[in-house]
Amino acid sequence: MYGLHDSIFANTIEFSCFYLIQIVVPGVILITTRKRSPLRYLCIPWMIWIASRFIRPFGSSGSPTWCQAVTQLVIAVLQAAHFLLINPLDALDISCGAGNSQSFRCRLMGAIRLISQTRAVNTPWQVKNVPSHPKYYRRWGLQIPSRGRFLIRQLSIAVWQYLVLDIVQTISLQQAVERDISESLPITIDWIVPAGQWAERIATHLSIWFLVNRLITDLAYRILSIVFVGIVQDSPSDWPPAFGRITDLVTLRDFWGSFWHQFMRRPFTAVSNYLARDVLDLPRSSILERYTNLFIVFLVSAIFHVIVDILQSVPIENSGSMPFYLAFVLGIMLEDGVQEIWNRKGKTKLSTGIAVPWKRAIGLLWVMLWLGVTSTWYFTPMIQSTTEDLRMVPFSVSKHVGLQPLIGVVLVGGTTLAFVFEIEI
Repeated sequence: MYGLHDSIFANTIEFSCFYLIQIVVPGVILITTRKRSPLRYLCIPWMIWIASRFIRPFGSSGSPTWCQAVTQLVIAVLQAAHFLLINPLDALDISCGAGNSQSFRCRLMGAIRLISQTRAVNTPWQVKNVPSHPKYYRRWGLQIPSRGRFLIRQLSIAVWQYLVLDIVQTISLQQAVERDISESLPITIDWIVPAGQWAERIATHLSIWFLVNRLITDLAYRILSIVFVGIVQDSPSDWPPAFGRITDLVTLRDFWGSFWHQFMRRPFTAVSNYLARDVLDLPRSSILERYTNLFIVFLVSAIFHVIVDILQSVPIENSGSMPFYLAFVLGIMLEDGVQEIWNRKGKTKLSTGIAVPWKRAIGLLWVMLWLGVTSTWYFTPMIQSTTEDLRMVPFSVSKHVGLQPLIGVVLVGGTTLAFVFEIEI
């Protein structure tokens, strides 16, 4: 046991050191070199080497939190490639035309933020569709949340999210013991199953997307927002919500482009735009360029998530990330075709702004069915390859107060938070 804890601690220290190097070094190069400096071309392979040190199955230390941390090394590579090479910036760009009036430290912090904070909020490079702050703040007459009210709301929700993940972790561990996951079995995907089993499968997949995956990402983001707003003195306006609202889900494009976090939008689209427009030289806004770009975005996303599978001890040959993410290209083309036919018939435009409830309901059902069914590729290898380490939180409250009392606390607390802070899902 002590050996395992020592190993996890050593991995964490090693990762922290390399992550700092991974974001500081390209930041320094960005503000100290010319846009076509050879040093920039040497920086990217060096960053890839650093990331590769951690891209390996971690067995019992490959918890979801650890995997999420390691992938930041890969994201940093893509961000650096974007700002150093693909669409290069230099010190004058970072200072937003302020000449030499800004200090080296100020410019370096700006460069590090661009490498590490992929949505680039409140900068000229902010990605599209970053969610607005909740209406809760506007009820108090605040266009920009006040620091105190922002911190109280974020901390309250973060505590509740932590307890929910603790419950999920406890139940998952109990189910893992019952399944006796110590036995290694071949990974199989059955597509022809009874309707009841499909309903159960879809419900499981959707709960993973909208509960587990969303909470893990959102909790980490809220904790960072509390640290940076409370200690580093960022403005609350620099930390808008990580996710959009589920009520805006009408199409598959909405899921990835508006609802799901936009943390990967800049790194992935930078690569796809470069390949489609600069390398292949496809005319912009043409149908060929549009769908080639779409294909490359999901291909890059699939490769990225294959890396995530490796970190979760899912062998490459068993990974379902490639068919799952590439299937969205077909799904989006299908819905684009349906919308085009609908619009040509003179109907009301199908978009996130439609007002007719039944159209919105059909769109939401379409997204849920597609996501629930195709996630069979994605989640089955993960579930069947699950190791003994299912840690989502470092300290389990349920071990001390019991699972049932904690569920009661979460239900009462969630209802209270929804009322007091006007939670938007």
